[in-house]
Amino acid sequence: MLALEDLERNNLHLEINITDTEYPGFSAQKFMDSIDYTKTDLIIGPFEREDLKIVTGEALKKQITVISPWQTSTKIAKENDFYVQLKPNLKEHFIKITENVCSLYNRGEVTVITHNNQEGKAWFNYFSETAQKITGNKSYLNHFTVSEDSLQSPNTAFVRMFSTNPPKAVILPYYSYNDEEKLYSVVRRLSADKGKKEVFVYGMPLLHDSERIDYEYYSTLNVRIAISDFMDESKYEVKNFKKRYYDMFGEIAGHDAVKGYDVFMFIGKNLEEYGSKFQEHIISQRQNYLMSDFEIHKSVSDEEKSRVNIDFDFFENKQIQIIEFRDSGFKVID
Repeated sequence: MLALEDLERNNLHLEINITDTEYPGFSAQKFMDSIDYTKTDLIIGPFEREDLKIVTGEALKKQITVISPWQTSTKIAKENDFYVQLKPNLKEHFIKITENVCSLYNRGEVTVITHNNQEGKAWFNYFSETAQKITGNKSYLNHFTVSEDSLQSPNTAFVRMFSTNPPKAVILPYYSYNDEEKLYSVVRRLSADKGKKEVFVYGMPLLHDSERIDYEYYSTLNVRIAISDFMDESKYEVKNFKKRYYDMFGEIAGHDAVKGYDVFMFIGKNLEEYGSKFQEHIISQRQNYLMSDFEIHKSVSDEEKSRVNIDFDFFENKQIQIIEFRDSGFKVID
């Protein structure tokens, strides 16, 4: 691994044990019962949420830090200062988008677009409440709903929205791959119905990752995305890593390879400087890597916010950037 080579070059030697959680008969509980906690500084993973809950619970008893690079949830751990979540949760993306639009646009200039269902209403309510906390205004954002029928009918979905007092920006909260088709339908109709009017479209990482949405839509809709992992291909460090990776493995480094490098470098550097419970020492420190930036904060579980005298439940990375499509690619703007 390139990360281990680079860490060893800085005189940090890590002994790593790998467990295949997809091996038949794997049990998270048996795994935690079998490890020697006196010789274990840190656990990375596992991927599956239920396994992660078991591992974090047992690791708390044994006072071993658990790093989760993959799961994003506010319900994994309670009062567990040994759990660190590196992937920001959904609401942190919503907050970042709201902060950005509130800094750029006035009241009534931004519209949240959702399907006409309970989930869509909940999304809008969260955006609206967040905007109110920032601006003090209860009605800073507008809400526009669509249906499957209106999206399939020409000149019906967004004509009304653009005909009178058209928004300067819209927010598309769709984040799950289960909603990919809905997101594509909204983007397609927005592009057609807006005519020559300029609009900036904010979205979640799905808008960046979806194979259904091509660069023509990015350009036409001035797309801006809240994202925690973004790789600027023009950076020397990225080009150098990809060259080294190709020279070593004979293939192009993909998203997972670069992310894995970042995670190991983040863990290794902080283990060396602060020890196995480094999370307590890096709160609010922004650390930049190839495609991932980390800024660890204390977080409270959504299920437990009604409790009193609770400092926090777990540590979480809350560093999210806004990228915008300009010319032929995305650039960081916030």
